[in-house]
Amino acid sequence: MRKVIIAVMLLIGLAGCTGEPTYGDPGIDPVSPIWVLLKQDVTSVDKQNIEQRLQATPGVASVSSWPPDLQTLPAGAPQTYKVLTKDFDVYDQLKAGTFKADMKQLPGVEEVVFSCKLEESGCGQAK
Repeated sequence: MRKVIIAVMLLIGLAGCTGEPTYGDPGIDPVSPIWVLLKQDVTSVDKQNIEQRLQATPGVASVSSWPPDLQTLPAGAPQTYKVLTKDFDVYDQLKAGTFKADMKQLPGVEEVVFSCKLEESGCGQAK
């Protein structure tokens, strides 16, 4: 299980570092996503509480399931929420604050991953 989570985290990290901006709804600046990975035994009540908490977070522009069609989720891969903030200032505040620790305390949350921002050193560049 741990290997699957690590592999998904690596893929998610790479998805945020493609060199291409990630867009939320029209009118929202390009932002890097925050990924909230759910535990395998997450309940529908837990998912509802997690999604409500994410949507209530100040500065969050959108929250969506990833992949959008759970039928395409590889076996053993965790369900995930993709969170886009309104701008990089909000992203930075969430990353620097207690957002990750607070979310990980919720039942059903396995991990929170901040993708790199496009202006971060090395992001989107071939190594």
